[in-house]
Amino acid sequence: MKIKLYALFVIVLSVVVGLLGTVAVFENKSAENPKAKQGYLDLSHYDFNDKGPLKLDGEWEFIPNKLVDSQYFIDNQKTPQYVKVPSLWRKYSIEGQQVPLFTSATYRLVVKTNNKGQILGIKTSNIRMSNTLIVNGEKIAQSGVPKEDSSYVAHNTPYAKFFYATDHELEIIVHVANFDYASGGGIIGSIYFGDERSITHFREKSLAYDWIMIASLLTMAVYYVGFYWHLRKDVHLFYFSLFCFAMVLYSATHGEKLLHGLYPGMPYALFQRLQGISTVLIGFFLLLYYHFSLQSFSKPFMIKLLSGYGAMLMLSLFLPASINSQFQLLHSIYLLMVFLYIIYIQVNAIRQKVTGAMYLVNGSITLIIYFVVGTLNVMGDTNLNTLPPFLPFIYLLMLSLFMAHRFSDTYRKNEELSQQLLKVDKLKDEFLAKTSHEFKTPLHGIINITQTLIEDLGGKITVEQRESLSIVTQIAKRLARLVNDILDLSKLKQGQLELDPKPLDVHSSVHGILQVFRFILKDKEVELINAVPKNLANMYADEFRFGQILFNLIDNAVKHTKEGFIEITAEERGNYIELSIRDTGTGIPQDLLENIFQPFAKRSLEGTGLGLPITKQLIELQDGFISIHSDLGQGAIVKLQLPISKGTREMNSIDEAFIVSSPFPHPSMRLETPQDQYIGGEYTILVADDDVTNLKLLIDGLSREGYNVLAVQSGREVLEQLATKRKIDLILLDVMMPEMSGYEVCKEVRKVYGLIELPIVMLTAAIHQDEMQAAYHSGANDFLHKPFEIHELTMRIRSLLMMNRAAVDMANMEVAFLQAQIKPHFLFNVFNTILSLSYTDIEKARHLINKLAEFLRGSFEFTNTEHMVPLSRELALVKAYVEIERARFKDRIKVEYQLSQGVEFLLPPLILQPIVENAIRHGIMKRAEGGWIKVGVEQVNETYVIYVEDNGVGMTDEQCGEILSDQYKGKSVGLRNIQKRLFHFYRTGLDLKSEVGRGTRVVIHITPQAIGKRGVEMDDKSLVN
Repeated sequence: MKIKLYALFVIVLSVVVGLLGTVAVFENKSAENPKAKQGYLDLSHYDFNDKGPLKLDGEWEFIPNKLVDSQYFIDNQKTPQYVKVPSLWRKYSIEGQQVPLFTSATYRLVVKTNNKGQILGIKTSNIRMSNTLIVNGEKIAQSGVPKEDSSYVAHNTPYAKFFYATDHELEIIVHVANFDYASGGGIIGSIYFGDERSITHFREKSLAYDWIMIASLLTMAVYYVGFYWHLRKDVHLFYFSLFCFAMVLYSATHGEKLLHGLYPGMPYALFQRLQGISTVLIGFFLLLYYHFSLQSFSKPFMIKLLSGYGAMLMLSLFLPASINSQFQLLHSIYLLMVFLYIIYIQVNAIRQKVTGAMYLVNGSITLIIYFVVGTLNVMGDTNLNTLPPFLPFIYLLMLSLFMAHRFSDTYRKNEELSQQLLKVDKLKDEFLAKTSHEFKTPLHGIINITQTLIEDLGGKITVEQRESLSIVTQIAKRLARLVNDILDLSKLKQGQLELDPKPLDVHSSVHGILQVFRFILKDKEVELINAVPKNLANMYADEFRFGQILFNLIDNAVKHTKEGFIEITAEERGNYIELSIRDTGTGIPQDLLENIFQPFAKRSLEGTGLGLPITKQLIELQDGFISIHSDLGQGAIVKLQLPISKGTREMNSIDEAFIVSSPFPHPSMRLETPQDQYIGGEYTILVADDDVTNLKLLIDGLSREGYNVLAVQSGREVLEQLATKRKIDLILLDVMMPEMSGYEVCKEVRKVYGLIELPIVMLTAAIHQDEMQAAYHSGANDFLHKPFEIHELTMRIRSLLMMNRAAVDMANMEVAFLQAQIKPHFLFNVFNTILSLSYTDIEKARHLINKLAEFLRGSFEFTNTEHMVPLSRELALVKAYVEIERARFKDRIKVEYQLSQGVEFLLPPLILQPIVENAIRHGIMKRAEGGWIKVGVEQVNETYVIYVEDNGVGMTDEQCGEILSDQYKGKSVGLRNIQKRLFHFYRTGLDLKSEVGRGTRVVIHITPQAIGKRGVEMDDKSLVN
């Protein structure tokens, strides 16, 4: 410890000696210059170009209590009085009497030069408190208005003025007046004399010194204010910045007094007060800086005492200048007490080995020297310009080094602690990851069990019990999502999250996610708006992670929007697509916006605070940006930017046994769609995926399994292919596709085809339970996550096709049931009719027997494996049945056949006969007078049209819809069975139109394309083996 104190003493002593030596050099250099003697100064041999401006120091002729001109000096040469300049006139004794403090006076100096005919200049520094400069009888400058009484105008500001030398001798007269400053007036700062260049250079040098001081101090002040703004707990930084601001005020009101130059209209009394305020504030803020910086070594009592002292000095400054100037010494004592107490704090800090304390001591010694000399300057005992101009900079450097040393030491300690925290954090992440994996299985078990209980128990549980089970399900789902978020966060922190970017259609992606939320929000009054242009450029991002980003952001908006709307818009901005999600929710307080992307930072009690941090990291991993703008109560706008797809990219190596979301394919992999891969298989699968690579792999993989494949790249193409009435057995549908999302396509398909008639498997990278539910709600039969193995896909396809085949078998069984519907009473009535005709018309009885035999043969010869018959055979069955009914009911039944010549095609058995039977039994026979029916077959363009029309009792629209519905509870299954089989074979149905009291018209449209496909099947094998 003694060695350190000795080293400190040596350093301080070296600084003091160095400074004193510098001052001595300056003083010696000044002593070599000519001095005025008895009011005369000979500069005839002085070279201003070589030596610069000269101080007009020495003996000046002095006239106290009067402001006189040149003539007065000529008339009163008997006993001239000489005084030393610069100095206060209170030190002068004229004829045994001391010059009063408050008075006026005239100074005179004659200067001999060899600069006749040249422009010369004079620069003043400190003439208290007002002055007028006269050269050769001409007033060239003035500061204030000096007078011989207190009516004068005080104004003490340095200036530089120039004049033309008309002679070798120059008479310089200075009028000075002071009736305010208690320490006295006079020329207390040197007056500089020189040619125009040297004075201009000296003036600019003085101004530059002050400006550099102010700029440096102001920079330090702003820097440490900013530093404090980021480290609010380090209040000493704030006081140091205030100290720098006080130093700025001090520098602006002393020296060249730049503040008055900037604001010349400022009252000088106010300017004087600012001078005193700056001095007090320097001591006050420096004291507080040390107190809070080294608080353990400072005593609160001393801080209060010195602060009270400073406050009293501040109050005294508002007294008149003639009074407050008498306290000038108290200001110096105040600064001295502050500096001594600061040194006391520093010595204690050094003894306790505080980091960087020696910088503070060196800086304080420098500052003490600066202010001591400055105080002497104010008192008029020395000149501040003899002091080296770099002292304040040394002090600031010392304080900055002190703080830098402390911050670096703190940073080093924090770094060590951070390394320890990282180890603990890694252990925590491993624990969370393992725990999360263990939670997944039981959570899904809870979800499945509770959902099963809700569905199976049905009405056996009360409403309260059902709500309780629903709450359990929702909590389990929330926990499952939290587990997934924790796993994602763990992967992100460890850099293990893999991304697989590809070109994405933004409109379809947004539409697909909104479909999920429309399903979730079906009971909430929030409108979801997709305002993303359909022709927007593709985004280059990971499909699954982009869906996760959208899901998290929209879910966050939904949580805080009770009513109104959530709108998603997008536009291109340079190489990025900017997506905006705007809601009309509660908004986000400004104090939460700063940390909203930090893990576990939450806007409310709901949620975990992981969604937005994960979203931000996922966006940044894909070279994107995200920002949130919000006002409380005005909703929020989330803006994110992700790169635009730049076109084709090289393909990675592809494993055909494992399908993944891949980059944009190589040009050689382009695929024209629709592509029909017909290999004569039993089943045809429609595949829809906008990713060409996935589409090609699906085509190849399914073709190897023996399926016919029809491939398209958009939802619109799916609907176009179904509109052709081609027989499709199953659809593989990607969720995110251009133009229409998979959810939207699925809903459109389900408007025409049932779940069993046309199975749909949806393919997506999403894993959220809500998205799976939305897919099933849209009408999907199954849901498969990407990436998936082709073998898993084919097994699921096989299962769904077996279900479809079971449905066909059921339809065939219904045909057999129709055959069994030839009830005994029908046969009994026919036989009675034949018996009665045998007595009256034997030929007609024989004809009726033949028709009955033909009808029975046609009804019973169909087997469950024969799915197609010629139109002529079906018409023969119809005619046989009609003849039997006409024989029974005679003229109550009229029939007309409108059959185009040469029309022949295949159709399923028992298609026409049940329709005609329905028209007779439930249509015309309900009328007492009977009616007519028309059976027609024609070809319109490329479509065969079959129609059955009657003028029976008719039906309402509701009855028509009910008869063809799967929920029809009537005894007859005829028309509904026909509807199902037509959809199964031709993707068409019954066009049923009816009007009560006017009859019914049933129309069937069959395309030649569908007939051609079924013709091949009839010749080879049936659909179902």
